[in-house]
Amino acid sequence: MTARQRLLVCLEQFTADLDWRDVARLLPEWEVVASRPGQVAEHLDGVAVVCPFGARIDRAVLDAGSFGLVHQFGVGLEKVDVTRATELGVWVSRVPGDVSGNADSVAELAVLFLLTLVRRLDSARAALASRRWLQRPTGGSLLGATVLIVGLGAIGAEVARRLAPFGTRLLAVRAHPELGAPPEVETGGRTG
Repeated sequence: MTARQRLLVCLEQFTADLDWRDVARLLPEWEVVASRPGQVAEHLDGVAVVCPFGARIDRAVLDAGSFGLVHQFGVGLEKVDVTRATELGVWVSRVPGDVSGNADSVAELAVLFLLTLVRRLDSARAALASRRWLQRPTGGSLLGATVLIVGLGAIGAEVARRLAPFGTRLLAVRAHPELGAPPEVETGGRTG
């Protein structure tokens, strides 16, 4: 039998309801090892792949290990020293939000929170709970409102697509305006 490869996840538990042992069952050829984000270097022995989950994978961690891949579950490689990884021949990858479904779920939450804020949901719920019937809906409306989306990557683009049917004027800024904007976003003749 071939020895199982070691996968280090830099998060003690996947979610409150899902332990790494549950995830490990889906990867029978791998030994899944977990560490706290600040203790990555202490758990690198025999590790082939590191999944940072937001932990810092800096020069010191890269130099201390012999792994060949840093794979971020989701987006966000700003805490990975990609330059040093490249120098060492360590591959660095991520799962784009528009491929993983993450952009969809985060965009839905953004719209939920925006509606909660605009419609003053907490005030409306409190009034109903105290049996104070409202004469008119509380809060405002997204119809005719202007929303600025800061960051127009996969998540920002999905937020724009979801807000457009509300009749909302959409403006956006992005780090790379040359990448353009989805048709729902006003550009004023300029990109982004």
